Amino acid sequence: MIDWIMMGLILALVGGFAFLQVRALRGTETTGQRVVAALPSLALIIAVLIIVIGIANDPTSHNLWPFELLLWIGGGIAYLLVLKLARKLAGPHRA
Repeated sequence: MIDWIMMGLILALVGGFAFLQVRALRGTETTGQRVVAALPSLALIIAVLIIVIGIANDPTSHNLWPFELLLWIGGGIAYLLVLKLARKLAGPHRA
């Protein structure tokens, strides 16, 4: 039962992260803004690669990988929300 709850929580957070990531990338006007908006996805990909390589080398490592993903995804969501707030406070872009 607890496994299903954990997987549901992870899937909900992944969905929320993906939604915020797509919105952040669509709301960009310059290449620099796109790079800044894409950083959380890059960090998450690196974290997943570290977990996969670690488990491939030693199956007993990263036994708490769902919690590691929750922390990375939570950090990415927080980053994207701060980015959205900064954009809102900066106002419209002027050329």
